[in-house]
Amino acid sequence: MKNSKTMALGLCVVLLVAMTGGIAAGADNPFSAIMDAGGEVAGAAYYINIPGDGWTIDTYSDLNDDVFGSTTGTPDADVYVVTVGIECIAVGFCMMDCCIPGDTVAFGVPPAAIFSALSPMPACVGAYLPPGTYNIYAGYVLPNNGVFPAGYDMKIKGYWPVPAGAESVSNVE
Repeated sequence: MKNSKTMALGLCVVLLVAMTGGIAAGADNPFSAIMDAGGEVAGAAYYINIPGDGWTIDTYSDLNDDVFGSTTGTPDADVYVVTVGIECIAVGFCMMDCCIPGDTVAFGVPPAAIFSALSPMPACVGAYLPPGTYNIYAGYVLPNNGVFPAGYDMKIKGYWPVPAGAESVSNVE
C-alpha cells in the first residue's frame, strides 16, 4: 500500500507537466480519433469531485471498442471529469484491465499526455494538481486482443497535506 502511494506521488510532476501542456504529443497519439471527433466518445462520463465524493473513488467500466473505433466507427472511451477542491494537494490515477491479459489500457489528457500499460500491469500516475476541473480520457488502444466488450477498473485517489502543527493526519506517507 505504501509503495503504491509512493509510486503515485513520485510521478506527480510528470502528470502535472503533461496536464499543463509541457509534454508534447507524438504522432502516435492513441487518442487522435477522439480529438478528431471533437472530444466526443461513445463511452460513459464519470463526474468526480475530490474531496466531495470522498478521497478514493473506484469505478468499473466496459468499453465496446478501442479508441480508434475500428469496429463501430465511433471512438469508444470513457471520460472522467475530475474536479479537484482546494483541500486536495495531489491526485493519483490507476487504470487496470480486467480479465484477459494482453490488452493495452491508456488514459490521459490528449494530446498532451497519455499513460498506458500492457495488462496485467496497471497504468498509474500521480500529480500535484491545482484546484480545477480536468477531463481525463480512458480507453483501450492497440495492441489488444480484439475481444470486446472489455472491462477495466479506474481508481482515483486524492491526497491532503498535514495541517500546520499536526502529525499523522494526512494520507500522504
